[in-house]
Amino acid sequence: MGESGIESAFQFLSYKIDTFHLEVTKDTKSLAHNAVLDSSQVQMSLTIRNPIHIAADNTYVGGMDIQFSLFFSADRSESNRLAVGSAGISGYFRIVGNSLSKEAEESLVRLQIPALLLPYLRPAVTSLLINAGFPGVIFPLINVHALATEAGSKIRIQEATPASPAADSIPSTT
Repeated sequence: MGESGIESAFQFLSYKIDTFHLEVTKDTKSLAHNAVLDSSQVQMSLTIRNPIHIAADNTYVGGMDIQFSLFFSADRSESNRLAVGSAGISGYFRIVGNSLSKEAEESLVRLQIPALLLPYLRPAVTSLLINAGFPGVIFPLINVHALATEAGSKIRIQEATPASPAADSIPSTT
């Protein structure tokens, strides 16, 4: 298929899953468990990382982290925990041209980076759990746009300087 000649001002260049951790309760009850876990048996939270702006090439590095606990039943007590884990993702984005106002650019960075990255993070976590022996986990649906909008004022775009290691490193969790 040929190119259309239309170029987006906000480009998603690449992503990497940069963190994975899974710890399963080490007992026979956990080993024997083979039922699909529904959303009542999953507790999770998402954290949106502060994006880093690299002015030299007008790129951004942004990311998010997910923390989750899996339970044998809807009872989410510590004694009923099956596993605990976390995963993170970083994405690399570019702003092309000067057609966006500073406010529009910052809004894209704050809202769209999490919305673009979650569809890559979610199946990576599901795949890890399937490969770890869990027959299936149904994660609750997340309105990432609403989450990012709510967190919008807390998300601070950080400027990387050429001399700082941040220009070549992945942002830390906030």
